[in-house]
Amino acid sequence: MRAVALSDEQNIEFLNETFINTWVLNTDMKRLRDAQGMDATPPLARTIIQGRKPYSPVDCLIISPELELLGRQPVNELRGKASVYRTFLVEALEGKRPGL
Repeated sequence: MRAVALSDEQNIEFLNETFINTWVLNTDMKRLRDAQGMDATPPLARTIIQGRKPYSPVDCLIISPELELLGRQPVNELRGKASVYRTFLVEALEGKRPGL
């Protein structure tokens, strides 16, 4: 991902101006879900768990301030183009729910 989407200056600027960027280990989400059960899992963690693509090693998730999943982009599907990632971000903000 860094070699493609995050090496593009426009993407970096757009991310920094528009989003709060973070990452979560899949193992942490599984451990949290297994320890508490899905109903007791905190809302943000629940959105992340439900939003992941099965068997995808890394997913980019766009989550609204209301904790609604707005889009998902498995990193392996970026196809080596920074513009694909930027389109994903824009479409998620426009409510098009890309990848869902």
